[in-house]
Amino acid sequence: MKLILNDKNKEQKAEILVESCTDGLVLGIIVSHSFDKELQQKIKEFEELVNTFTLSLLDEVTEQLDDYQWEITGKDWIIYDFQVFDLKDISFRIRKKKSNMLKSTDFIAELQFLAIEEGGRKTPVISGYRPHIEFEGHTDYITSGQQTYIDQKTVAPGEMVLAEISILSKDYFTNRLYENMKFEFYEGRHKMGSGKILEIVNLSMKMK
Repeated sequence: MKLILNDKNKEQKAEILVESCTDGLVLGIIVSHSFDKELQQKIKEFEELVNTFTLSLLDEVTEQLDDYQWEITGKDWIIYDFQVFDLKDISFRIRKKKSNMLKSTDFIAELQFLAIEEGGRKTPVISGYRPHIEFEGHTDYITSGQQTYIDQKTVAPGEMVLAEISILSKDYFTNRLYENMKFEFYEGRHKMGSGKILEIVNLSMKMK
């Protein structure tokens, strides 16, 4: 599948060959583009921050890339977490404009964030953080999991915390989750920590 990507002002344009679209995460290759020098410099800066694990500045550049307010021709999508590497590999998240993505707790989990020296974030995260999740036994399927921290609003690198988790792919994980099930969570390809399910709240997901 090919998509045509434009910014809101129609000044930037790219043709994308989609390799996968799972759980609102689009991965693909840029076949052609007409990005100006300013955008190309932002993409280069983003890639350098990723490669050097300078995570403290990564959110700022990602926001700058999202500020273009990207649109897909013929699609009623909101696009965010826009990332490009080597002006070739592209990924971004999508949702329909009137969609409520994550709203109910599916399970309670114990989360262990990686320390800075282990490759974790250099800044704390705020309750409501939505990394990608890979569950054990389902490493071929990536979903999003919103973390709502119990009795605290922020979590520092290296910290362990209890959280309510709401995942996006509720239908896929029906009857597939179980207590003590382990998972890992990521920002893009970078692991940020791991977790373990303590209690299943959404009983439709509990393995029978």
